[in-house]
Amino acid sequence: MGLGGNAAFLLARGLHVIGLDISEVAVRAAKARWPGLHAAVVDLSHFNLPAATFDVIVNFYFLDRRLWPMYRRALKPGGVLIIETLTHEMLTVRPDIDPIYLLKPGELGAAFEDWQVVTQRETWLNDEGWLRAVAGLVGRRS
Repeated sequence: MGLGGNAAFLLARGLHVIGLDISEVAVRAAKARWPGLHAAVVDLSHFNLPAATFDVIVNFYFLDRRLWPMYRRALKPGGVLIIETLTHEMLTVRPDIDPIYLLKPGELGAAFEDWQVVTQRETWLNDEGWLRAVAGLVGRRS
């Protein structure tokens, strides 16, 4: 969840939002800024989301492939996964990043090829000087 920017976007549209982050500092800051946010300090590698519970799961700039099966289970039928994270192309500008945290070309699309993919992309973004290579996918669970 980080500082809650995406959570705020969803809250502003009337959605009930649960934000999870491993950083206590981030969770406290997000909850202070958006009082309607339900948030918790959670290490997702040691946590299990309940099955068929969520309409939407948003995962930005955090890559742990072991979570993908949990996302599949946690979404309700017809639920939407929105995911975007860095790709191996980042190594051309940031060779210090551990490749384990970077997607290979086509990896994200292949991981969810059995879903209804609404949109996907692999591209370079330049946001206020932050140059990053990303892969993103919006997919609907069957």
